[in-house]
Amino acid sequence: MTTPLPDQPSFAPEMTVILSQAIDETCDALHIPSENTRDREVVAARIVDLARRTGVIDAAVLSDRVVRESRSAV
Repeated sequence: MTTPLPDQPSFAPEMTVILSQAIDETCDALHIPSENTRDREVVAARIVDLARRTGVIDAAVLSDRVVRESRSAV
């Protein structure tokens, strides 16, 4: 599912839930613990950027993309 995302610093509540889910799924897949705020912030920034640029609002799709990017960068 895609939809244009606003270039505003905040999102609608339902978008926040989806982005949060994508962040959690990505951090779980990459074994980033909740205490590692720096790496979680990097993941969050990438997911928000991807959602804004592509319009994708599917947590699984966003998470899969960031996990693939991370693994190919290693």
